[in-house]
Amino acid sequence: PKTDTVSRAYAIDTVKVNLFERFIKDCNAKGVKLYIVVSPYYLISDITDSSIEKGMKIAEKYGVEVLNYSNDTSFRLHCELFADVTHLNEDGAKLFTNKLVEDIIRKNKQPDPIN
Repeated sequence: PKTDTVSRAYAIDTVKVNLFERFIKDCNAKGVKLYIVVSPYYLISDITDSSIEKGMKIAEKYGVEVLNYSNDTSFRLHCELFADVTHLNEDGAKLFTNKLVEDIIRKNKQPDPIN
């Protein structure tokens, strides 16, 4: 299997980080259920992208659930679902969207009340 060994450490724009945090705070203040989603990667990777790592820490800080599909085996190493190494193609995007919607619906489904 292909493994991503490229370093993903880079400077993170603090203005964007502050806007991201403000967005989360606004959603929380208005009672909006928010999910942070990490889309699928083509390559197997044990390297965490620094911006994703930062986003996950911020999400944890504010109690926002992260749906991480980066190593989802439905997508990983399936070249027919990717336009390039980092972007899903149309078929991959449709499959991912359907999976994401199903997962969010399942997470928000209220249990049936016991009579």
